[in-house]
Amino acid sequence: MREYFKANVVAVYITDANGIPTACDVVNDLGVSLLTGQAVEAPQVIGTIADRVYTQGAAAVTIDLTTKFSGGMSYDITPKPTGISISGATVTINPTATMAQTTLTASATNAGGTATVTFDLTVNAVAPTLTAPLSDVSLTVGDPNAVIDLTAHFANAATYQLAPTGQGVSISGTNMTVSGAAERTGTYTVTARNSTGQEVADTFDVTVAAAQVAPTLSGGSLTFVDGDLILTPPTASGNPAPTVTLTSLTRGGSDVTGELTANTIEGAAAGNYEAVWTASNGVNPDATATFTLTVGTAPAITQQPSITADGSDAGAIVTLDVGAATGDPEPSYDVAWYIDAVLQGDTGLTFDTTGRPGDISAQVTWDNAVGSAVGTSNTITIAAVANRAPVAPTVGAQSLIVGEAYNLNAAFTDPDGDNLTYTFVGTLPQGVTRTGAVFSGTPTTAESVSGTLTADDGELTADLVINWTVTADAGTELEYDPDATVVINSDDGTETNFTVTDPAEYAGTYTVTNADFATGPVNVVAPVVSGNPLSGETLTVDLEGLWVYDANATPINVVGQWHRDGAPINGATGLTYTLQAADQGTDVTYRETATDGNGPRFEDSNAISVSVPGALRDTFTAPDGTTLSTYTGESGFDWDPQGQNVTITNNMLRANGAGSDRMAKRNDPIGNDYRVVARYSHDGSTVAEGIGIAARVEAMQSGVYAVYGYAFGSNRWSLKSLSSVGGIATIGTYAIDLTTPQEMEIAIEVEGNQARFYLDGVQRISGEIPNNLTGGPGVYQRNVVPGRGLMDFGVEELS
Repeated sequence: MREYFKANVVAVYITDANGIPTACDVVNDLGVSLLTGQAVEAPQVIGTIADRVYTQGAAAVTIDLTTKFSGGMSYDITPKPTGISISGATVTINPTATMAQTTLTASATNAGGTATVTFDLTVNAVAPTLTAPLSDVSLTVGDPNAVIDLTAHFANAATYQLAPTGQGVSISGTNMTVSGAAERTGTYTVTARNSTGQEVADTFDVTVAAAQVAPTLSGGSLTFVDGDLILTPPTASGNPAPTVTLTSLTRGGSDVTGELTANTIEGAAAGNYEAVWTASNGVNPDATATFTLTVGTAPAITQQPSITADGSDAGAIVTLDVGAATGDPEPSYDVAWYIDAVLQGDTGLTFDTTGRPGDISAQVTWDNAVGSAVGTSNTITIAAVANRAPVAPTVGAQSLIVGEAYNLNAAFTDPDGDNLTYTFVGTLPQGVTRTGAVFSGTPTTAESVSGTLTADDGELTADLVINWTVTADAGTELEYDPDATVVINSDDGTETNFTVTDPAEYAGTYTVTNADFATGPVNVVAPVVSGNPLSGETLTVDLEGLWVYDANATPINVVGQWHRDGAPINGATGLTYTLQAADQGTDVTYRETATDGNGPRFEDSNAISVSVPGALRDTFTAPDGTTLSTYTGESGFDWDPQGQNVTITNNMLRANGAGSDRMAKRNDPIGNDYRVVARYSHDGSTVAEGIGIAARVEAMQSGVYAVYGYAFGSNRWSLKSLSSVGGIATIGTYAIDLTTPQEMEIAIEVEGNQARFYLDGVQRISGEIPNNLTGGPGVYQRNVVPGRGLMDFGVEELS
């Protein structure tokens, strides 16, 4: 074998797993090369390894030991802490963990021995950094401690150190606490270190100021010396030091700071002085000090006022002598007159008693900058004189024209100043009305009429005969909105017949009397309103009125006004109106007044009868799941279930599942004629259901008049009569879209043998019913689903 190697082999290579050949030798057990026949030399060091320092988390590095040794057959490195590994001749250093300085030995070995190289390896933690400078801390003694999270300022720190210590600043864990217990200032340094000793530091200042104290004032004065007004400012204290300012100086309520020179008014005028000083230091509240002083003297009456009259009967003139008064400054006076101790409003030095008999007196008020004084005169009795009749005006024959506005003021005079009332006997021109002594309007018909106007002063009367002659005008021409589609069917000079096709809500055929245009526009479609008739709810004008008018009297102006029992509601002129408590128990309407050149005319909407809540009302505010078997309503009356239970959910009364009919009956102390009202909430789904309110409930299905709503198929409300004897009979129905979420008010009235159904205050169904049942109100339900139910249930007895 040896001879074979000597003769034929000059080198041997071993190829590793990556296909890289490495030269090697073949030796015997004596360490002699079978290739050369010589003893094998130990590996030789051909390069050193420098000491290494890495940061934890840095990228891995490798060392090729074949560049450090020659002749090596195998390689190793010791020790092998975390992150140190060797594969073949390649050493890998992966600095995943910190490592104190450690000496590592790399070695190469062959049959001739081992060679080594040493180097130091250190893996430091990531160096700490300052991510946000520490802010200075300013506190006031008594403030809560300031706690600073150091992790918001430093990154990669394992520990923190503070210098100096023991001065009210401390570190615990990652939190630094600055105490506000004592006044001080100082500069502090925080050093952040990682686990391997790297560090970074930052400094900040601490100021703990003395506690702030609101200002106070003491001392000060307002004096009058030798004709001068002298202001001495008060002394202020507080922290920080307050600023003292004169905020006002008045005399008799008027500002006089402009008269000051160095806190003195030289030659100060008489009056009531007030000085107000204010101390401020930014700490609330400010302090104020007020000083008052009176300079001069208030009025003093030296001679009381007196009155005299030039007669003793009504019509006499009473004259006042105001008397006299002293004061500094000299006072002025005001006069007031009285009849029988009642103030009259006269302020002069004379008083006319015409039409004003009684006990006459005067009062004189003297006033200056310091004060006032009141003097009262003697009393003079003025007797009433014999009454004199009213005097009629001169009014000639009156000529009027049909369609032209007319106005006549025929007011009488009364020599005694008495209040007059007026009556009229006779015939007024058509279209003309009277208010007191004023006749006004627009005549509509050619005619000759007369009448007598009488004035009455309560004792005597006077008459005035008035003659009117009305002649015809040139005729009228119908005018309407140009956007409407109108066809004039006929006009014979007396009546006009026309048809409206657009807008659709006004579609129809109408007839108006032409003479009516002479007094203003004519309404052919009244306004329509709707809404929930409860206080707090809103009524809405759903349809405005349709008016026609004389083209010769344009333009037309239409205004709206809400009324309560026929009286206008102040400020309610819009197309919506929110019902008030004052509306309860009344009828609310919307009145349109249309005016053109011929005059005004009004038309009222349908009336909304506003409900009165009172003691017979329940709002179902019991907890969810409350059953009527245990429920007493807010009205104080018990609800009794008829059949299966009905529960309260979401403040609504509703059936507790599908199945047979349910009835909830309330025992109210009312008569047999009453109105039942409820709010119905619907979720808009099309699941079949029946729900409604009922009246005259005797027992379940034995006798009841009810309103049922259906949310499937043909949506509608139905007024029905249920009886164990007569079965179910439908009195009438009203179609409505129940496919959208909505709320509405439903109501039924039972009165004698009549039943009426109302939807949002508008009657929709009525009819006759048997009048042989009695009983209280109730709620009918069948298959009611979640999201629907009745609330705000009320009962009102019909008077």
